[in-house]
Amino acid sequence: DYLYNDTLTANIENTKISETLSVFPNPFTDRITLTINSQASDKLHISVTNSSGVKLYETEKEIMSGNNSFIIDDFRLIPSLYYLNIIGTTINKTIPILKTGR
Repeated sequence: DYLYNDTLTANIENTKISETLSVFPNPFTDRITLTINSQASDKLHISVTNSSGVKLYETEKEIMSGNNSFIIDDFRLIPSLYYLNIIGTTINKTIPILKTGR
């Protein structure tokens, strides 16, 4: 009955954004460590926002090609859920982070 019942299969692979990113510890008490393996040098815009979208912390970090790691410990936040936003040329990620009491 259905002579021309063709099926199309598509495979989409992202080859442009290949950075691996990790944030630990999460939940955190007073500081977090951000590690990123980048394919190229870049300037990252890092910010922390609350659940309403209000920016509470902002900084810029230069990264080099390869493994990069840095500690962020100069924000003054009360225990709550926040969003860590990392924006660069080839990366755009938002990671939920949880600040706990001491």
